[in-house]
Amino acid sequence: MMVSTSMPYLPFAPATVRWVQEFQQHWGQMDAFAAFGYAATQIIISAVARVNATNSSSRGALVTAIAQGLPIDTMTGTYSFTPFGDALQPQIYYYTLKDGKFTYLKQAHPSTFMLK
Repeated sequence: MMVSTSMPYLPFAPATVRWVQEFQQHWGQMDAFAAFGYAATQIIISAVARVNATNSSSRGALVTAIAQGLPIDTMTGTYSFTPFGDALQPQIYYYTLKDGKFTYLKQAHPSTFMLK
């Protein structure tokens, strides 16, 4: 059986090694909820940095910073968003269920984020 998810296989994502180690030092094993929560925080921090660079402090400026379509590197891949907040080119990863365990197969769209 093959399944798809937006959760990358982090051992094949070299950019995440430091983030995963820091997380596990403080809170233990990282699961999908933690990884996507971390990624959402990284997106917000990136937008705040852009807003601070323009000396604006409004919520609208923050939304605009996210919706500019600029790439934002996160724990779960690189994201960019439309003016309506939809993710552009969402990442999809395939796993197979073998001997009761999920085994990573491949990503749907090759990128530099993953080794395979």
